[in-house]
Amino acid sequence: MIEVRKKEMQYVQEKAIRILNKTIDELPEYIREDDTFMFVYKKRKNSLWIRAYLVWKASKMIKGITISDEIIFKISSAVEMLIMSTYSNNILIDKKLVFERRVSPEDVSTKLSLANNIFLAKTIQILSELPCAQELMKEFYKVVEIFYIGQYINCYIVDYKHFDRVLEEPPLALTPVLESILKSEVFHEVKSIIEPLVPLNKQQVDNYLKNQLTRLYAINAHMIERFLLMPLLCVNSKEERTLNKLAMIGSLYGIGMQIVNDIIDFSLPNMCVEIPMKSSSDFFNDLSWGIITIPVFLGMFGKKSRDKIVRVLENIDHYFGEPHLIKNKEDILFALMEDAVIKKSLKIAGVFLKEARRISEELLGRDESLDDVFNIHKDSKFVVSIFRWYRRAKKEGRDGKRSEAGILEKPMGRS
Repeated sequence: MIEVRKKEMQYVQEKAIRILNKTIDELPEYIREDDTFMFVYKKRKNSLWIRAYLVWKASKMIKGITISDEIIFKISSAVEMLIMSTYSNNILIDKKLVFERRVSPEDVSTKLSLANNIFLAKTIQILSELPCAQELMKEFYKVVEIFYIGQYINCYIVDYKHFDRVLEEPPLALTPVLESILKSEVFHEVKSIIEPLVPLNKQQVDNYLKNQLTRLYAINAHMIERFLLMPLLCVNSKEERTLNKLAMIGSLYGIGMQIVNDIIDFSLPNMCVEIPMKSSSDFFNDLSWGIITIPVFLGMFGKKSRDKIVRVLENIDHYFGEPHLIKNKEDILFALMEDAVIKKSLKIAGVFLKEARRISEELLGRDESLDDVFNIHKDSKFVVSIFRWYRRAKKEGRDGKRSEAGILEKPMGRS
């Protein structure tokens, strides 16, 4: 059934790419020939289209509602165009193009800012061509707003020394879906996994988990949630049960998916794992920026990983926000594996993905072609590769105790 899903995804990608190419072809030639702009466009265009595919698949599986392919594919292409915009923003934050020596520091910020705005404008253009444009634009602007609130939280709010701070009146708490997740059995199940692993009181764990889910929801889950609903808005669906369950599927899946992505951040270049939108320079990016993802958080309290993780975090200059190059990534990853941090983080991701699957089957019925989509925490190439690497490293006698493990190299771009 995986082959069925792959064929369906390829079909969605081909149809949506036609719309994207047509939209991009309308830009002036000097922009279309710009290396920085096309780096973002081509890399995204050739990557895994999981969000667009979910929009198409859900729209096709909803019983009793017919949505035209034109609407679905335009919304799917808008999803990917918005991802290009957010990807431009991410590169702008971590200056990856500068590190890869693709462009000079003087050029990268301006060009990526322009690319971000061009992709945003083109997303608006695609959505505005649909008959339900007014409703779609309301959703779109909310998605953009919450995504950038999430980026602000990522960069400036929750850090190593304040991982359990209470976000004062976070606007996201007013989002009904997130609010219901924070009160759900899923939240308490995840909390019960974390509590035995960290020497913190229940309130500290509660605060961290609420902050983390707010971050995960803002930077990925809310986007999937709202895009899953957009096709229904175009047919003026008033089915509250369907809308609510679709929103919950999108949010739970988006949170689980982002946790897996945060785990993948601990990949090593020699694993040769092909990860959409990531190169080897991205690996260990969250840790080097001091983003307290779930695996980073658990690693802060691991018996063997604690010193290595904390040493990195304590040397990060949050004010200037400059990423650091981490030495001996293998030793850090080995320690995380020894402390079962990766295993436990995957288990936490699985809690959200399992619940998303349960609600999906309740609403849409079972479709075996979605098995690997909902099992990304088990079946992804990264998961297979990292445990294979760990078994081999353990067999070779790696002890993860090198004196330099986790020490930061001199930050790039600073004297």
